[in-house]
This record gives sequence, structure tokens and C-alpha cells, in this order.
Amino acid sequence: MGAARWIRLLPAIALVLAGSVAHSEVYRWTDSNGQVHFGDRPDASAAQGAKKVRVPRPNLADGFEATPPATSPGGSGDDTTAPAVPSEAAEIPKPEPAPKRGVAAQRQDSCQAKWAAFRASTECFATCGKHIGRSGRRNNAGCVQCDDMPMPRC
Repeated sequence: MGAARWIRLLPAIALVLAGSVAHSEVYRWTDSNGQVHFGDRPDASAAQGAKKVRVPRPNLADGFEATPPATSPGGSGDDTTAPAVPSEAAEIPKPEPAPKRGVAAQRQDSCQAKWAAFRASTECFATCGKHIGRSGRRNNAGCVQCDDMPMPRC
């Protein structure tokens, strides 16, 4: 391999190596004022009280859902306990996930949503805009609440 070819491959090799180093450690500590801090290395004064935080890698294909931190069973007063959650939050049912559908059905739904937004936009402008003479043109300067949606091409 010639030197010119290695020079062209060097950025790709650097990206591959940088990706393996990009995942760093995260620490959590509380300062003397009770303020909680997060960082890649703890403050020198709080190094012994710092705890390593496990950060899960998100699966970008499924989306990312943050999970609350685990609470200590005794409630010993340390800063690892989660804040109190109101009882109403526990009663709210989670929406059921939409069933998996094919790409064609998703495109059709997306197209229908775009057309609905376009129709709502034109109706909004029709109610607040003013006609300009016989030309059929409109003055929509007073329609600041309307969203100008383009006509879908689907």
C-alpha cells in the first residue's frame, strides 16, 4: 500500500478508534452545600463520596426511555433515593404501544396527517385573511395564529 492510500484511510481509522473511547464513566457526588453534581471525574474534595453512575447505552432503533434511579430500602437519608412521586402518577395508565405496521401503511398514515394539516391551515387562513380586489389574492397579514403548511406531494 502506498503512502497516499494510508493518508486517505487515516480519518476512517481515527473515527473507529474514537468511537471505542467515547463511552466514558459518569460520577455523582454531593458537595458541602448539599448540591448534587455529575461529571466524568469527581471533585477532589468529594472523591471518596463519589459514586459511579451506570448509564445504559440507548437503543436508537427502539427509542430511549430513562429509568428512575433505584431507591435504598432503608431510606437512610443518602442522596441516592429518588424523590417522592405523587400518588396520582402511579394511577395514570401507560398507553399501549401501537401495533407494528408495514411501511406502506405508515406512509399512508403520514400522508393523511399531512393532508389534514394542510386543510386545517387553509381553513385558518380562509377565516382570517382578507380579499384584495377582484384579483382573487388574499392579504394574510392578520393571520399570525395560522401555520402555513405546504401542499403535500403524496
